[in-house]
Amino acid sequence: MTKSVMSSKNDCFNKYTVLIALLTVGGALSVLVLSIVPPLVFNASSILVPGLIPYMIANAVLCILLCVWLYITGITIRVALHSALTIVSAFAILILSVIPPLVLSNGVTANSGFISHICAYGFLCILSCAWFHLAGISRYPVLSSVLVCTAYGVVIECVQFVIPYRTFELKDIVVNCASVFACAIVAKFIIQCVLFCKCMNSALRLRIESPEL
Repeated sequence: MTKSVMSSKNDCFNKYTVLIALLTVGGALSVLVLSIVPPLVFNASSILVPGLIPYMIANAVLCILLCVWLYITGITIRVALHSALTIVSAFAILILSVIPPLVLSNGVTANSGFISHICAYGFLCILSCAWFHLAGISRYPVLSSVLVCTAYGVVIECVQFVIPYRTFELKDIVVNCASVFACAIVAKFIIQCVLFCKCMNSALRLRIESPEL
């Protein structure tokens, strides 16, 4: 009876895992296809999803789905959340880099320009540093994050080279790298502070538990 119940729970667990995985991957592919195909096939102004808000909502939904998927596969909620945020942030950068420029009501282009590059890649660097550190993916989380984010920025610019309504610019790569390096220094400082606080907390707890030491 116990084995039967456990088997039933495992089957249910596997079904939910597969379902959420399919929803996450399918949603990501749908957003990517709907963002790229219409402007390329027709013209740069035939974007199906005008405005920045729909993309923010779509990425938020993908982040929640991915976080739930990672969590139910056995990853701790903190690591799952950082993993989902990092992956979806990278995906959002890809989407905003391949769609036509989104001009806001005040005339500012949301997905292009100096500030956009700094914010996007700086945020991605900090998230990936935290992810590599918490998940134990690399012994050198900050260096790994710098290499990955820098390479990702170069790849994105190369992709824009073949898209007719986007342009490849070396200055964008320089801005991306500068933003990554600056945020990596901040992330390194934060990680060192966290590790120092943990060490001090452990020492204080040991002192309280063993006052004779």
